[in-house]
Amino acid sequence: MDSHDTARTLWTAGGDESALRLCTLLQMTMPGAPCIYYGDEIGMTGATDPFSRAAFPWQDTKQWNESLLAFFQRSGALRRQHPVLRTGDFKIVHAEQDIFAFQRELDGTTAVVVFNRGQQERAVDIALKADAHGAAWQGAFHDVWNDQAVEVQGQTLRAVCIPARGAAVILNAAALQA
Repeated sequence: MDSHDTARTLWTAGGDESALRLCTLLQMTMPGAPCIYYGDEIGMTGATDPFSRAAFPWQDTKQWNESLLAFFQRSGALRRQHPVLRTGDFKIVHAEQDIFAFQRELDGTTAVVVFNRGQQERAVDIALKADAHGAAWQGAFHDVWNDQAVEVQGQTLRAVCIPARGAAVILNAAALQA
């Protein structure tokens, strides 16, 4: 999202930490290798060079945003725990107003990642793409990011609750039993 040659993401987002969190979770659930520029995980900010190249404050942990660091660790752990978030097929399934969702699929595991960039909590229906074999979806789905059950009817996740400036990472039961 940023580097030594660009302004830091938190700076670019005008100090909006929720924007950095959404960008980070997006990066951790999209195809490809995520790249975190040192210091982003503790809330370092700064405009372009030389401010984007400030030294990491190893000796002054009071400067560290511990909550943000925990978020980075949690989103990285989620990616490591679920291979579908690293190498699964990618399909956009919803993009309307403040809601963006995509579906990942790998070896019978399905993940649906939903983002809400809006300032209000939203409940949305997300129509799923058929699995690799064209079969209808069955069984339980669970939002592992917010620890909530998600109802599926036919090809649709019903009334998925997405917090304001937040996200949901929904997995099918097969993924949770593995």
